[in-house]
This record gives sequence, C-alpha cells and structure tokens, in this order.
Amino acid sequence: MSTSTIATPIHFPHHHQDPRLSSSHPMSYSLPTSAGRKRKAEDEEPSADDRMSTSPSPSLHQRILPAHRITKRQRAGVSGRPLTLPRLLETLDAESLRSVLQTICQRHPGLGAEIEHTAPRPSVASALTVLKQYESALQAAFPFGGNQTSDYAYNRVKSALSNLLEALADFTPHFLPPNETQAAQSLSFLDSATELIHHLPDWDSFQHRLHKQNAYEEISKAWTLVIREAAKRAGGIHVQYGGWDQKLTEHNHQSGGKLREAVNEMSNHLGWIGGQPSTQQHGGRGTDLSSHGYQPPSQVKMAVLGDVRVVINVDKQQRTDFPDDEADNSKPNFVSRYVECWSGANFSVQVFIKKTMVFKSGSIFILLYVDGLVANNAVIKHSRVLSHHNVVYLQNFEGAIKYDGTHWHLQPFLFGEVKHVEEASTPLMNRRRRDGLGSIVVEIHHVTERGFIAPKSDSWDGANRAVSLSEKQFKGSTITHTASYSSKTSYCSRSIIDVDFVDGVDSPFAVFQFQYRSKKALQTLLLIPRTPSPAPPVPLEKRPVESLSVEEMQQLVRQYQSRLVDNEASAKLESTLAQQHIKQKNGVKQENGVKRERDPEMEEILASAYVKKPKTAETVDLSE
Repeated sequence: MSTSTIATPIHFPHHHQDPRLSSSHPMSYSLPTSAGRKRKAEDEEPSADDRMSTSPSPSLHQRILPAHRITKRQRAGVSGRPLTLPRLLETLDAESLRSVLQTICQRHPGLGAEIEHTAPRPSVASALTVLKQYESALQAAFPFGGNQTSDYAYNRVKSALSNLLEALADFTPHFLPPNETQAAQSLSFLDSATELIHHLPDWDSFQHRLHKQNAYEEISKAWTLVIREAAKRAGGIHVQYGGWDQKLTEHNHQSGGKLREAVNEMSNHLGWIGGQPSTQQHGGRGTDLSSHGYQPPSQVKMAVLGDVRVVINVDKQQRTDFPDDEADNSKPNFVSRYVECWSGANFSVQVFIKKTMVFKSGSIFILLYVDGLVANNAVIKHSRVLSHHNVVYLQNFEGAIKYDGTHWHLQPFLFGEVKHVEEASTPLMNRRRRDGLGSIVVEIHHVTERGFIAPKSDSWDGANRAVSLSEKQFKGSTITHTASYSSKTSYCSRSIIDVDFVDGVDSPFAVFQFQYRSKKALQTLLLIPRTPSPAPPVPLEKRPVESLSVEEMQQLVRQYQSRLVDNEASAKLESTLAQQHIKQKNGVKQENGVKRERDPEMEEILASAYVKKPKTAETVDLSE
C-alpha cells in the first residue's frame, strides 16, 4: 500500500536580509505528485521568474555566509573609587550617623528644621532607651569598691551624672502638654522618669544632693501640669482609670514627700473619683450625702455632691469653677459656683455619677435648666450605670433637643451678650425665669419609670435667641451674658419615658448651680486676679550698659552733654553774681537817677542759663 507525504523543502533567507525579519518573497512549497516518482532534470531548472531574480538560490549548498568581523570588548582598567552614598550610610552605626548629622546641621543651620519635620516623633520607649543608656554609663563610671556616695565618687561620675540630668531635662518637656496631647503617654514617661530619679545616689555632701532635689522639683511640676490638663477632659476619668493616683502616691512616698504638689493637684481634681462607697441612710428622706464623703462646698474646689460631680465645658475645654460665697451653701444638697464665659463660645454640661452611688429607686432623673428654662433632661437607670466599663458614668448635655413631629433636632448651647433696652420694651418674665438669668442649674431626682410615651411636637427654635434686659431692673447685677443656641442639626431618635418623682418634683436630692460671668466680672468679684499694670520704664542712666542699644546710648550721651552745658552756664552765672555781690558790699553803689549800662557778658550768661537752646541732632562715635 503506497502512501503519499508532503515534503517541505528548507528555504533560507537572503544573506543581505536580517534573519530575524520575514522574507519579502513568499515561500513556495513543491508538491510532488507521487512519493515514489523520481525527480527529473527539468524539475530543478529555475523558472523564468527565478532566473530574473538577482537573489541567489536558497539552496543550502549555494548559500554564502557573510564573514562578520569579531571585535574583542575592551575592559576598563581596575581603579579605586569611593562608595556611593547609600552604601556609605549602610556602614555607619547609630553613633557615627548622629555625629555626621550634627556636623551637617552646624554647617547648614537651615537643615535642622527640615530634619526635625522629617524625623519620626520620638516615642516613650525610644526616649526611655536613651535615658537607660545614660543611666548605665553613670553606673559604669563609679569606682570599684569604697564609699559610693563620697566626694571622690561624685568627682568620678560628675560628667556622666550631668549628661543624664541634661538628657532628662530635654526629654521631659517633649512629653508635656501642649506638645503631647495624650495624657497616657505623658504619665507613662513621667512614671519611668521618676523611677530613674529614685535611683540617683544620695551624696554625703549637701551641695551634691541638690542635683537630685532639683530633679524632684522639676518632675513634680511636670506631674502637676499633666494632671491639671488631663482633668479638663472628661473629668480626668482616664487618669484614675489607669491607677496613676496610686502610682503617684507611691512615688511621693519614695521621694520623701517631694512630690507633694503633684499629689495635692491629683487630690483636688481627681480625688472625688476614688472616694469611699456611699451608703443610704434608711428611713431618711432622699440620699444622705454626708455618708457619701460629703464636704461643705466652701471646702471643695469643684462642684461635687457625694457621688455626683458636674462640670461645665466651654469650647470643649473644662473651665475652672470658683466658689460662690454669697449663695446659701448651708444646705447639704446644694452647691453654687462661678464659671468664666465669653461671647460666641459653645458650652456643654457634663454630669459624672459613680458606680457606688445608691439609687433610692430604679432610676434617677436629671433636669437641666439654662437661664431659668428647661433645656434638656435624661433618665438614667441604675443597671446602666453599673454596667458601664468605667468607674464613673458620664451624661453629657451639649444643647437642647426638640422634636418637630417628624425628626429630632439638637441645638448646641451658645453664650451671647446681654442687650440692655428701655424699661418699656422689656418683656415680662416670671420669677424663676428672672432669677435664673445668667445661671445653669442641674437638678437630680429619684424617680420610678412608668413606661414610654409618644413625643410631642415642638416648633420652638432657639437659634440666635437674644435676651434684652432693662438697665433699671437689673441695676447692680453682675450678669454679663445669656445663653443662646446655635443652628439646629439632626439628632438620633429619642425615647420619652413617663416618671414618678419619689420625693416630689420640688425635692431633688442634689442641686448644682453655676453662675456664668465674663472674666472682667469675675475680676470685679475678686475671684480672678486682676491683670497687673505694666511697670514704669527704667531711666536710661539706671539701666545696665550691656542692655542699651546704640540709639539708647546715643540718647544718653546727648542727655549728659545737655546737662553738662547747663551746669557750666549755671556755674558761670553764680560766679558773676558772687562778684557783683562783693562789689556792692565794698561800697560800689549805683547813683540815683543814673541808668546802669548794659553788661553784654552778663546778658549772654543769663540767656545761656535760662533760655533753653534747641537740640540739634549730632552723631556720637561710640566705637572708640
């Protein structure tokens, strides 16, 4: 059985063409009619078209390969060269790199600010690592054996001790507000830095012990600053939550009471949070605040009644409140304070409730009055307070909440100035409204919940509400501002609960009153120190020469020259008058009716002594 196959001849490209490119001539395939047929001579003869082509035959035996000239690559000679910058930096250790950067910054001061902005912010861990290195260098510098607190040992470690204290003084301000806004970071650094100061030796010499004493004073001021700023945010809950009050107390004990200032600051601002659990006095009316660690309002530095504290924030910052000595603070459930305000500032009211507070019923009702009108309220269940993750529950009032029948809206509180008008245009006010102007009152009641009720529509809009007061009616009052409201914003849905007052609607168990006034009014009430008047300028002749500028020195020279001329003229006048007095005493008298001739010299002396000469600008060369 015969089979036929297709034989494909091999074609090679033209030797003048790039073998990587396709040939410009189409490739032809020869199809023999039979596999067993022998090729004849005429089969190999080229056609007419092939004879006209100048290209050689693609046959393998007729291909002429071009002779390519092979050139040997010239290699560059081996020579030394410096490393590139990336490779050079890889070889530098941290100490060498710091030395290079410091040298560059000294030569080019403008690069220092660029490095400060580019370098990552130092963390507490990195700063403590550096301080530990300085502490290790200090310990290594002590002599072997002998008294480690002697003057000889101090002289041996003086340089290392100075380096450690300087590093501590440089790192501490970096972790203090306002540069460091996170109180946890600041307190963490101060805790480790104080522990480092504890390890410093107590030298035998009093002069040498001053280093450690000064370090304690500086770190105590740092603790005080951080605690004061931390107390302005959320009542300082996160400070007590981290147990920093206990750590500070332990540091004060180890330092021998040198951190007393910081401990007092902690007690003043945050000591209320760590009070003793309260107990309810059975059979009594309301809550026995004396069992809650209650102190008379005149003895506390914040608005606290038992297990409840109220704070006023102005522009998101807690404001220091001042005692109101004119209020009736004899009631155990009432406290009145003053707080600073200014026009255009938003304010909020924060109520802090301890978990240890005893609820007379299942819930409490907080009622907020602003300028004598109900502005907001909240019902807080006892179970909600107990389930809170912090030791203190926070209820925040940022504004008035209203329902328009479809949506809820919030209008933030805003301080505005009082407008004084004539008596006839003053609107009528009830007594509570009139007595409540310029005040924020928080009442807390024991209540029982009856159930949910449907909200009622209220079209009230307090935006840009201004209160006009009669100057005659409020003459002598210190009221400077009234509460207004910003534009309303959407608010989440709110449930309305109907409640029954356990002790009656007029018997709250805690009442907090804040009288908000301007800074000037508080200074008038002697609650804020007045701004001291600037000291009179010191005369140039009494100032040190080193502190005088070139213009001041020239002015001083001119003053001395003027005084010198005046003194010379006065001396000459006194001498002339003395001579005339001597002549008259010797009998030389003027005859009657005879005019005395003018003395040109005397007139010149009098003119120079009593007539002030105009000052002329002159240049004084002080370089010689």
